[in-house]
Amino acid sequence: LEAGKPKAAIDTLVAARREFPRDARFSYLLGRAYFETKQGSLGLKQFRETLALDGTYRADPDLIKAVVAAFNSAPEYPAELGTFLREDIGAPARQYLEETASKHPSPKIRNRAKPELAKL
Repeated sequence: LEAGKPKAAIDTLVAARREFPRDARFSYLLGRAYFETKQGSLGLKQFRETLALDGTYRADPDLIKAVVAAFNSAPEYPAELGTFLREDIGAPARQYLEETASKHPSPKIRNRAKPELAKL
């Protein structure tokens, strides 16, 4: 994953998840790999499992940035991603949604972030 080969990392991480199902590091890394390969639903599933195993990941910048990047790049309003940021992450997502709401070059994306930010 760190070598910039998320597709190659997925198989290894899936095997690691099977072998070590209670190790949050593997679900976290697998979630990141899924987001990097534009498989957001699978990534969210892994991130939710990560948070269930270790709540400290709620404040992990890379986890939040992966979800916000997908939120910002979705062609239509991504309700599932907004819900995750609001309900699963909560306050740690605020600064990233604030940045999107105020600085994103697309007015559509800025307007998409504002209601999520208001709900935090």
